[in-house]
Amino acid sequence: MSNFLRDSWRFFENNFAALAWIILPIAIPLEIIMALLSNTMADDSQAGLQILLIVVSLAASAIYGAATIIYVDAAVGGEKVTPLQSWWAAKDIWAAYLLLSVLAMVVIVLGLSLLIVPGIYFAGKYAFAGFELVLNGQKPLESLQLSWTKTTGLMPCIIGGGLIISALLYLPYFGIAELLDTDAPAFIVFEALFNIVYALFSSLYTIFAYRVYIDARQAAHPKD
Repeated sequence: MSNFLRDSWRFFENNFAALAWIILPIAIPLEIIMALLSNTMADDSQAGLQILLIVVSLAASAIYGAATIIYVDAAVGGEKVTPLQSWWAAKDIWAAYLLLSVLAMVVIVLGLSLLIVPGIYFAGKYAFAGFELVLNGQKPLESLQLSWTKTTGLMPCIIGGGLIISALLYLPYFGIAELLDTDAPAFIVFEALFNIVYALFSSLYTIFAYRVYIDARQAAHPKD
């Protein structure tokens, strides 16, 4: 796991600019809009708007989520793919990737509501689903099923790496958030900035899972 984490960070560093161009042009305007509407969303009477913004957020993240997988796979394979080419390739699978993201999110959220641990387990079991859909052309449900099977025996590594990445991303947030008044405008600005940074650095989850994925694939098919 430590080797996979080091490899993932090295890849992230070496491809930082490209990953930023894939993610930030979508994440920045989205988070600015969310921040501007934060007071409105806090009003219970605006439940419809809240749901709409959640859907828009998922749709937007599906674009750069699929594009990130395409870019990572190409870069590891030695191919030169630009962020624009990654977006363009992602457009054909965007709807399927969005459906996959929604299905996985529903199961994970339900798991988190059951004392958190089941949600973490489900997140680990579905870590390969995006790769099956984007890289192997599987349908959303088939991708989830294949991921569930292919992560067997790899869960300690997947969950351990994911928890370490989560700790590195969230501990600074909680440390700073404790010093701010959650009702103050400064907190809204801080949260928007954190969400933008998080969108970029959360690609580490994808990179790490891909590193585990290709290692498992090579172990199963050493001649590939």
